[in-house]
Amino acid sequence: MALSVIAFNWQAPVKTLLETAMMDNIESRPIVDYTANKGAKRLAVSKLVNNGVSALADGVLYRIYLSTAQQPLRLRIKIPRETHAYSWVWIEPTSGEVLSSYNGERANLVTQTWRFKYKFHIGQFISPHMEWLWLAFCLIPLVLLFTGLWVN
Repeated sequence: MALSVIAFNWQAPVKTLLETAMMDNIESRPIVDYTANKGAKRLAVSKLVNNGVSALADGVLYRIYLSTAQQPLRLRIKIPRETHAYSWVWIEPTSGEVLSSYNGERANLVTQTWRFKYKFHIGQFISPHMEWLWLAFCLIPLVLLFTGLWVN
């Protein structure tokens, strides 16, 4: 657990260490160029989502990020073989056109290892019972503190 916290707080050194150890680079999510079309009418979100989900057909919709002046509508999609929803689809909100998509399942091993830190941190790996074990590990220092004060 401590390693995942270190990876969240000191990302640059941990990324460098991981890339050096695995002799490959961590891939970043693509950046999509987008300029909002202020005069055009936006399509219904349900139509946009249907267009986006079809771009990564075997995936399941995980989260919707509504469009802003700087960003198009973004969908996070979970591909069945991913540990978490790391695949993305970007959709133009006025035409419904899929601007770009990113299949996180196809990422290299070092990128998948880097992304696993979140699932490891929250204890959602191996089995559903792991979260309860993680909670117990988190509470051990508190129990030791109170029992130490009680015995003293």
